[in-house]
Amino acid sequence: VEPLADETLGDAPAHVYFAAWGFGSAEHRYQLESRVWIRVSDGLPLRSELSFPGGTSLRTEYEYPDAAPDISVPQCAAPRS
Repeated sequence: VEPLADETLGDAPAHVYFAAWGFGSAEHRYQLESRVWIRVSDGLPLRSELSFPGGTSLRTEYEYPDAAPDISVPQCAAPRS
């Protein structure tokens, strides 16, 4: 994993990292490359991008709510005696 120059996504400063993986045999070798953007303030991922041989790529964008959701947990039944 190699750190790249920091970037800003929207209004969020992010650290950017690069990694490459080699797969296959001696005759049929290929490489996948990946970059990930990590939000500086809390370490959560903001974006990931996987590049495939031939020039195609897959990008995933992550979004988080401004406030933690309030999820009520039901009360468990009393254990049997």
